[in-house]
Amino acid sequence: MLLARSKYKILVIEDDLVFRRSLSKALSKNNYNVFVASSYEEASELCDQMHFHLVIIDIRYSNKAGLDCQQRLRVLHPETKLIIISTFNRVEFEKKFLTRDFDAYLMKPVKRVELLKTVRRTLMQLPTI
Repeated sequence: MLLARSKYKILVIEDDLVFRRSLSKALSKNNYNVFVASSYEEASELCDQMHFHLVIIDIRYSNKAGLDCQQRLRVLHPETKLIIISTFNRVEFEKKFLTRDFDAYLMKPVKRVELLKTVRRTLMQLPTI
């Protein structure tokens, strides 16, 4: 039986090749249309070219570019849902970065089941497409 591709486009922004592939594979196997970027510059180019329903972004404390990318996404595409992935727990993240401007939060390491549940729940917040 051939499963139809999801109508949802998801962008994964992750610099770690292994983790990026893992996220992409888990989402693709669940029939999401997945695009990947290994840098915030690459992600910016993709966001200029197309609209994504959901962006999953790894934000590291040592790299403020992640926050810049998050803020740019909110300006260009305010309706796009945003899931933050970080090594910090959520409370630490909010204190360090002084932001709550995201739709969901996952702490590394991310379990496949938790990822898929969070993605589904976040996409349900979108207006019907």
